[in-house]
Amino acid sequence: MRAVATACRLIEYKGIFRFLEAAKISRSTNTVFLIAGQGGLRPAIERFIHENGLSGKVKLAGYVTDMERLYAVCDVIVLCSDCEGMPYLLLEAMRAKCPVVATAVPGNKELISQDRGMLVKPAAASIAAAIDELLADEQKQRRYAENAYAHFCRHHTLEKQVSKLAQVYRSCISARHRNYAKAEFCTE
Repeated sequence: MRAVATACRLIEYKGIFRFLEAAKISRSTNTVFLIAGQGGLRPAIERFIHENGLSGKVKLAGYVTDMERLYAVCDVIVLCSDCEGMPYLLLEAMRAKCPVVATAVPGNKELISQDRGMLVKPAAASIAAAIDELLADEQKQRRYAENAYAHFCRHHTLEKQVSKLAQVYRSCISARHRNYAKAEFCTE
């Protein structure tokens, strides 16, 4: 059994129905599609699963507190959003060495390049095709996972993130002091 998962708030812009449609049209056999998360769309998602006969193929995990355990059982992580800022799902997947399929939208494009995962159109058919391609090619899965992990280690460890944030704060403080000094000298 193989596992393809997404994790997000169950809200419209996260593209959860694209994920469900991709599960429906995926040609990969012996594969379960997992959805981790909570939100207002859960009743509609449950209805979609029931109406499309996907109860044996799609599982709702609800709120997951141990994401490491989820990553450990996944063959592919998918993010179907319309837009993202800094998508933690992708960062965590990269750290866990999980291959990724993500929509080619702002936020996702900054993290995933063609050597670190698969960026696709925000359409169910494109997502399903990418999932099927990755599941059929273990060598590609490993290559993407290793490249993504190396990128994560170079740019997104906790230490690097804290250092970048501290630099932003220092820059803001410095600019604020300059503005105060200008105001002090220019208003008299």
